[in-house]
Amino acid sequence: MRRRRPVARWLALPWAAAASGIAGCSKQVETGPPLADASAVGARVRAATGPAEPFRLRFDWRYVDEKGPLSGEGVARYNPRDSLRLDLFAPGDASMGVSLTPSGLATLGQIEDVRLPGPVFLYAMAGIFRPGAAPPTRGFVTDSAQALVIPAGSDSLFAFVQGSRILGLEERRGSRVRRRIEVQWDAAAAWPRSAEYRDFVESRRVRWELTEATEVLTRHAAEIYDLPHRM
Repeated sequence: MRRRRPVARWLALPWAAAASGIAGCSKQVETGPPLADASAVGARVRAATGPAEPFRLRFDWRYVDEKGPLSGEGVARYNPRDSLRLDLFAPGDASMGVSLTPSGLATLGQIEDVRLPGPVFLYAMAGIFRPGAAPPTRGFVTDSAQALVIPAGSDSLFAFVQGSRILGLEERRGSRVRRRIEVQWDAAAAWPRSAEYRDFVESRRVRWELTEATEVLTRHAAEIYDLPHRM
């Protein structure tokens, strides 16, 4: 596979520059009017996210770390409401299959140096709210969304939702944002237009942009989600 380009080239990309001012180490935990029943809101959003029909998606993706940027195309096959198979293609005939199901994350093949977000964030990049077994313990109302706070060991997940859609997700330790995802939607769309993940701890970023979404008549074969390498 061909060598990565310099980081400076990637930082010049317009979509990267728009987010470059976010400081993961200094953002304060927002507060607002409390939600009466955060657990019920979380259950509603969890049940609503993920279309009820199988789909085939095409998307463009970009990845960057300290070694520089890498980009390519991808295909996703979705079975309601929790099974997602991603196939990522990079220059030089490199490819990687990724399976995301309730059993966890599994892979086949690899693209050199590319490290994926964890299952909760990878689901969220597809607009699917699957925060794990723990329900939200509390929540509050922001100017444009409802925020759900979910315990995650020594960290907390903050899920920002609006109606039946997830708009963003943050992993925080105290007031420090360690990881963040921002999800963009078009009106009445079944899938997000784009999503961007940032890991402030390991200095990584992943972005994908949807190019095509096609509802299919029958479910995808179950065996395509059975990949050998569990993560």
